[in-house]
Amino acid sequence: MRSIAVFFEAPGALDYPFSVPLYQTVYQELAATVEKQGGNLFFVRDQVNYIGENTFTHAWKWQGKILQRINGPLTFDLIWNRGNFLGDEHCNIMNDPALGEITTDKWKSYLLLPEHHPKTVLLQSVRNVDSALRSLRGSWLVGKPIDRSGGEGVIIGPREKVIDQLEVFPYLLQEFIDSRHGIPGLVQEPYDLRIISLKGEISLCYIRTAPPGEFTANVSRGGKEIEVKPELIPEGACNLFYAVDAKFQKFANRMYCVDMALDRDGHWKIIELNSQPGFSPKFTGKSYPIFYRKLAELLLS
Repeated sequence: MRSIAVFFEAPGALDYPFSVPLYQTVYQELAATVEKQGGNLFFVRDQVNYIGENTFTHAWKWQGKILQRINGPLTFDLIWNRGNFLGDEHCNIMNDPALGEITTDKWKSYLLLPEHHPKTVLLQSVRNVDSALRSLRGSWLVGKPIDRSGGEGVIIGPREKVIDQLEVFPYLLQEFIDSRHGIPGLVQEPYDLRIISLKGEISLCYIRTAPPGEFTANVSRGGKEIEVKPELIPEGACNLFYAVDAKFQKFANRMYCVDMALDRDGHWKIIELNSQPGFSPKFTGKSYPIFYRKLAELLLS
């Protein structure tokens, strides 16, 4: 029976993501799906507990709704990196660290596909701000830390607001993708559309909307998630996804997502690439149980 370890950075058993009840449900359901396919799903935390050669000092396992600690050492067939895990030459890990490096560093993501991003400028220091402002269009801008996720540190608003809040360098400034007009037939409020890829296939698609008064769409921060059935995914969004995946085909067993939006100029543009996308429980939509099954198959393959 194959054993899979899901790695999180935070050391405590109920630290993030299990500090969020929604994500407890997600991983309980995924563990049950993996077990139905003949495997076991464990959870490991903190780099200091890694011994080497896919072995950890201890792990946790969901037994129903109870998270049980299991002392080791425990050796796993695969480590699914959901943090910043550092493996060794004998480590079997998903995703390939090179894919994680591209999707974690937003500047590298931009350089991979600049034609499919809003125009972006790298700020090395405050001295670069004036020249950056001259090169970017629009009255609104987006400021992003290079390597944070979940909307952390993102600033969206008028130019003056964004510039006044710059504190950490290097930093990215981008032209604003104005999604406030929504997607005809799907959503009528600010959003982003996420497509999750498993081995190069569109395996799940959903819209995330921001909490009232915000522009950062993230479910863990109070946003909503709306399933988009495969036949309703806009053609332009699919085309953008496949343009991204063409760059990642060298990573055979890949899982990542493309967050995107339709700008007022009629072009779909990348908001972010992410090799550690979150997703919601099975009851969220009809596509979700199928996605769970496919993800379990990938982990056990």
